[in-house]
Amino acid sequence: MSRYQYACEIAKAFALDTSYHRAVNLDFSNDIRPPVVRLNGASTYQTLQVHPGKLKDNLPVCASYAMEVTRH
Repeated sequence: MSRYQYACEIAKAFALDTSYHRAVNLDFSNDIRPPVVRLNGASTYQTLQVHPGKLKDNLPVCASYAMEVTRH
């Protein structure tokens, strides 16, 4: 998943406008950032004994939790 796709998925989960996002082609000979971001869930599993799961499954849960916390 690209950073662009990742940002769009998060925006959708929080019901935010994705029209402000734009994909950018980077020149990786000059830019040190990798084109794809991969998160390692090993430390989450070690600490919580729970596998993090997939972004598409977890984002709705995170979004609803964040919205509930901000209301209080």
